Amino acid sequence: MIKEVNKGGLLKTAKTKAEYKKEVIEQRAENWKSKALHGQYLKSIEGKADQKLTWNWLRSGVLKKETESFILAAQEQALATNCMKAKIQHVTTNSKCRLCNEKDETVDYLISGCSKISQTDYLQRHDSVAKIIHWKLCQKFGFEYSKNHWEHQVEKVLENEKLKILWDFRIQTDRHLVHNTPDITIVEKKKVWFIDIAIPGDAQIEDKQQEKITKYRDLQIEVE
Repeated sequence: MIKEVNKGGLLKTAKTKAEYKKEVIEQRAENWKSKALHGQYLKSIEGKADQKLTWNWLRSGVLKKETESFILAAQEQALATNCMKAKIQHVTTNSKCRLCNEKDETVDYLISGCSKISQTDYLQRHDSVAKIIHWKLCQKFGFEYSKNHWEHQVEKVLENEKLKILWDFRIQTDRHLVHNTPDITIVEKKKVWFIDIAIPGDAQIEDKQQEKITKYRDLQIEVE
C-alpha cells in the first residue's frame, strides 16, 4: 500500500532543518569568535573582508589536511612566534621580531610588516602574484600565454588591435609625479586601467586599498 504524503509537512520540515543548520553554524562562529586567541581572526576581518570568498580555499578541498590546519593556525595567530611565547605561553620575555627587533613578532607582522624582508621575500611574493595576473590578462585579451602560470614569461609591452598591456611601465605625464609606475597598465582606446598589487594581512585589506587609490590619484588625474 502507498501511503499519501503531506507535501506541506515535508516543506515545513525542510525549512526547519535549514533554519536549524543556520543557527548551529552561527552559534559555532560565535563560540569561535569568543575565544581569546583563536577568535582574533574572525573579529579582525569582520566588516573588512568578504566572509564567503575568505573561505573558498578551505571549501575547495584541494589541500592536504596538514596544510589546511597550518594555514588555520597561522590565521589564528597560533604559531610559535615570539609574541605567542612571551604573552601566551610565558616562556620568554622578548616579544619582538627576531629579524628586525622593531615590533611584536606576530604572524600578521611576519607575513606583511617586517622591514627586513620587504625587499626580498615580500618582493618575490608580490612579483609572483603580479605575474599570475599578467598571465590571466594574456588569456583574456588574446595574447600568447604558456600552459602553466609558473612558466609565463612577462614582456614589458604587449599590443594588439584592441589594447596594450604594460608591465612595470613608467607613465609619461606633463608634470613630475612620485608614483607613476603601476605594476600593470592596460591601455584601451577610451580607458586606462592601473593594476597595482598589494598583499596585506586580511584585516588591512580596506586600509591598503585606500592607500593604493590615494597613491595613484594624481596619476589618474594626469591621464584623464
